Amino acid sequence: MADIVLDVNAFRMFADEERSKRFVDKVMEKCHHIYVLHNIADQVVYIFKKFLPLQLLTCLKRLKSAGKYHVVPRSEIGREELLPRIKEELERYNADSDDKDLAMLALRRREKGQEVYLVSKDSCFLNNRELFKSHGIEVMDWEELIAILGS
Repeated sequence: MADIVLDVNAFRMFADEERSKRFVDKVMEKCHHIYVLHNIADQVVYIFKKFLPLQLLTCLKRLKSAGKYHVVPRSEIGREELLPRIKEELERYNADSDDKDLAMLALRRREKGQEVYLVSKDSCFLNNRELFKSHGIEVMDWEELIAILGS
C-alpha cells in the first residue's frame, strides 16, 4: 500500500475516461490513498472551470466515498520544517511555494511509515529523484505511476 501525492499537472490524466477509470479501480483494489494540497485541489477546479470532465468528478466522488482521496490544508504540513537539502535543490530548479508544500506533504506522509509516490511532471521533482528516494519518496510522472499500479 502506498500514499500517492499528486501535483496539479497529474490531474490531466483524468481527461482520458478509460485510463482514469482503470486508475481508480487500481487505487481501490490496492488500498492506496491519494493526497493533494487544498490549494492544488482549488487549482484543479480552476483549470477545468470551463470544461470539468465528468469522469474527473465521477472518479473523485468514487475515491472520496471510499475514503481514498484526501485534501490537506496547507496549515497541516509545516513548510518551515522542509529539510534544508530538499529546499535548496527545489529552489535550484525554480520551485514555487506550492512545489515546496507538495514536497513537505510527501515527507509528512513518509513520516507516517507509508510508501510514498510523488507524481509530477515538474523538473524540480524529476531532477531530484535520487534525493527524494533517499528520504523514502519515489518521484515519478503519470506514466510511471500507471505502470507501477498495473493499469
